[in-house]
Amino acid sequence: SYTDSRMVGFRDNVCCPNCNFLLTSLIIIHPLGKCTIYFVPEL
Repeated sequence: SYTDSRMVGFRDNVCCPNCNFLLTSLIIIHPLGKCTIYFVPEL
């Protein structure tokens, strides 16, 4: 198992690295117009 965390762009209340991310991702929104997406392993 692994966790890949990274800062990505944020717009229209949507975290948008490439405007497509895993459904298993946990999205953490930060107040400074950024957000972190944690990619979690599929079960």
